[in-house]
Amino acid sequence: MTYLCCCICCKKEFSHKGIDTHYLYTHTDRQPRKYVKTPNPTLQQIEKINRINIYNLNPKLCVNCRTPIPYGKTNKYCSRRCSAIISNQERINKGWVLSSASKALISASLSNTYKSKTFEFTKIIQCKNCLKWIPKKNSNTCSPECKFKLKQHYGTKAGKSSNRSRIKRSKDEIKLYQLCIEQLPIECLNNAVVTDGWDADIYIPSINLAIMWNGPWHYKEMNLSNHKLEQVVKRDKLKIQLFKNAGITTLVFEDRYYTPETALIEIKKYIEVISL
Repeated sequence: MTYLCCCICCKKEFSHKGIDTHYLYTHTDRQPRKYVKTPNPTLQQIEKINRINIYNLNPKLCVNCRTPIPYGKTNKYCSRRCSAIISNQERINKGWVLSSASKALISASLSNTYKSKTFEFTKIIQCKNCLKWIPKKNSNTCSPECKFKLKQHYGTKAGKSSNRSRIKRSKDEIKLYQLCIEQLPIECLNNAVVTDGWDADIYIPSINLAIMWNGPWHYKEMNLSNHKLEQVVKRDKLKIQLFKNAGITTLVFEDRYYTPETALIEIKKYIEVISL
C-alpha cells in the first residue's frame, strides 16, 4: 500500500515510490535517461540502400535540363515544365499547332455563343457529328440530337462490319451455291453486298432475289460469349426489311428443314412463277 509524502523543496505531494525520482530530476542536475530505439535494418532494406547508392553514381538525367532524376522515378523529365518545353516543340515541328488565323476564327465563333471572362482558359473540341466548336465536357457532342445521330451512325457501321466479317461458310451453303451455278441459267453471286453494306449468301441480280442459308447460329442458342440469339434474330429481320425496302425478295432456308437439294427445288419454283 502506497502512502503520500511531501517534497522538502516544493512541498508537493507524491507517493513514496515517486518522491525520489521527482527530487532527483527536478531539484538536482541529473537528467532522465533518453532511450533511442535503433532498429536493425532488414536484408531487403540493406539491398535497397545499396541499389540507391549504385544508382546515385550514374543517375538518369532529365532530357531537357540534365537534372538527375531521383531513384525509383520512371519519368523522362524532372518536372512538368521540362516536359511542356519538349512536347510543345514537337507539336510545332509536326504542324499540330493552329495558325493565328484559325485561332482568331475559332475565338470569334465562340465569343458569339459563350459570354464568359474565364472562357479563354477553357479547352475546346469539335462536335463529333456537326463539327461545331464547343467547350470540352464529358460529352463529345454539342446537343442530345447530335449524340443520338452519332450513336445511330456507329450502330449502323458496327452492324455492317459484323455482317461483312462473317467469312466462314458452311458446307451446305457452299453446296447450294454450286448447285445454283450448275443448274440455274442465270448469274448467281456468292456473299455479295446487296444494299447499304448488307450482303446475301447467294444473290441473283437479274431477278432481285436474295437467298439466305441459315444454320444453327440463326435459330439456336450456342452458349458462346460472342453469340446472343436475340441479337442475331433482330439483325436477320433488319436485313430482310432493308432488302424489302430496296425491292429485293428474300428466300430464307434453315438447315433443320431443308437440304441444298430441296432448297434448290424451291428456288426453281420461285423462278418459274415470276417468269410467267
